[in-house]
Amino acid sequence: MRITSYLFLLFATANLNLSCISEKKANNKEVFDKPFNKIEWMTQDNGAYPQREYMLQYLIDSVPLKAMRYEEVLSLLGPPDRVNDGHLYYKISQKSLGVFPLSTKTFVIKLGADSIVEWRKIHGG
Repeated sequence: MRITSYLFLLFATANLNLSCISEKKANNKEVFDKPFNKIEWMTQDNGAYPQREYMLQYLIDSVPLKAMRYEEVLSLLGPPDRVNDGHLYYKISQKSLGVFPLSTKTFVIKLGADSIVEWRKIHGG
């Protein structure tokens, strides 16, 4: 009888934990699909941009960047963290070990010869 009770308790706990994990994943989608806000996008805290990760998916799905000119991109997103050969780089997040960066997630925008956005993508993660 004791073994049956322990097995039941173990099974019930496992089901509860799995349902909590599923609920967190479902809620995470909402958290990472936050509407774009220019002020929050540009807010920096100790070299990090704490809100960009949450707005990135919304920015990709809902803002038509592809037809924008360079000046319009700057007006919307602010100055990039880096510019190189027609590419604009906006740092989204960075994982570090102390002062050593391990991985960086970057939003990259490629400008064509006419300074119009050709494509955008997420690099790293």
